[in-house]
Amino acid sequence: MKEQLHPVGNEIIFENDVIRVWLVDVAPGDSLPLHHHLRPYLLVNLTDGRLSVESPQGPPAERTLEAGAVEWHDSGELHSFQNQGGERYRNVLVELKSGVDPATEE
Repeated sequence: MKEQLHPVGNEIIFENDVIRVWLVDVAPGDSLPLHHHLRPYLLVNLTDGRLSVESPQGPPAERTLEAGAVEWHDSGELHSFQNQGGERYRNVLVELKSGVDPATEE
């Protein structure tokens, strides 16, 4: 039986045949539960953030993020994170849908 994972974001704000755009919005002290990035994605930080990122591959990693920073991530990441900052952490996550095997989609 496949473990039920959380979506990669809180809300889909746009989607077409090529991309899916998520809003990620996490209050101070709250977490985005374990989720799996099956597609490569672009991350645009809307706010500053201080996160504790946990993955099954190793110990938690502390990350400090700056509003306006843009990051590229390959597919395959499996992790959760907790907002360690005193303010909401928000980003826009753009998943690329092309080149994905539909049989592996959630």
